[in-house]
Amino acid sequence: MIHIFVTLTTPASSLNSESSSGELTLQSLQNEIDDLRADLEEERNRLDVLDLRFTEPKAAFHARVSPIIANATPDEPIIFSQEVTDIGGNYNTSSGEFVAPVDGVYVFFCTILPAWGKIIETNLQVNGGKQMWLYSGGKFRGSGSNLAVLNLSAGDVVNIAKNGIFGTQPFTVHHIWSTFSGFLLQPFYN
Repeated sequence: MIHIFVTLTTPASSLNSESSSGELTLQSLQNEIDDLRADLEEERNRLDVLDLRFTEPKAAFHARVSPIIANATPDEPIIFSQEVTDIGGNYNTSSGEFVAPVDGVYVFFCTILPAWGKIIETNLQVNGGKQMWLYSGGKFRGSGSNLAVLNLSAGDVVNIAKNGIFGTQPFTVHHIWSTFSGFLLQPFYN
């Protein structure tokens, strides 16, 4: 429970004073009441803002591939099954999917490390539609990384998948160094 204390700024002596016509200064009392009402409304608005800060939805996750994915097939979802962080419980380690809890702006980051001398292309998908691509590997060993800032609606599903047949077979995703992360940057309020 929150208590709000209001102090009258009109001195008590002036409340008991009489006007030249012998009546209490009702106008000054009314003005004081109006000022107090405005102050109270301002405090209520401030409390509403504080309440939003404490009840604002939270969503953040970070997961790694484990164990190694030895032969990913074209368009197969990449499962980041070793969860490191999942604030809000919106990432599923079995499906590799993040489900947006609220409408808002989200940030996603992915790093993929292929096998030595191999190339693998992957993509970030929202509800099955490709939104971001990663090119990983080459002559030696090199990871590919990318970041996306996306407007999502509550219930949108985000995941990483093998991008078609592009790359060098077998399509390998190394464990530990291959990660997928995301967080809610800003919720949208109606």
